[in-house]
Amino acid sequence: LGCPKYCPGFTCVDLYPIDDRVIRQEALDFLSAHRAELDHIYSKNMLEHVGNPLELLKRAYLSLKPGGALIIITDNAEWLPFYLPFPLVHAGIGAHGARQEEYLRHFGDRTTHYMIFTKAHLKSLLTAAGFRHITVRRMWRYAFARLYAQAIK
Repeated sequence: LGCPKYCPGFTCVDLYPIDDRVIRQEALDFLSAHRAELDHIYSKNMLEHVGNPLELLKRAYLSLKPGGALIIITDNAEWLPFYLPFPLVHAGIGAHGARQEEYLRHFGDRTTHYMIFTKAHLKSLLTAAGFRHITVRRMWRYAFARLYAQAIK
């Protein structure tokens, strides 16, 4: 979910796809149409752009087969540079960092972050959505700017 470029071997869904092989659809609508059909759902850097993340997580839960996994990579609210009054664009710090100009060119203002998450916040949302086997950790690769969450139905 939230994959504007096609990834071979996956069903890619995005509201504003860059690639013709990507399904152009709202994530909530896609999930609603696939009740208990999906083995895995992967979403990278999308959850912070969703107005109602709990609703998305609930629909993801309903879309997964028993034992299915949800994997989310999202911004980490505990990473202090997100709170700078201005993005350090060329240093890659701030919302979308160095890619900000590219995102604005392709998507206009649709890159709005509605919220960013702490580990506890993300775990609480996943629990409220019905998931029980939940792991949330900070990602070293992104200098703690991202959270990785895995939840099993």
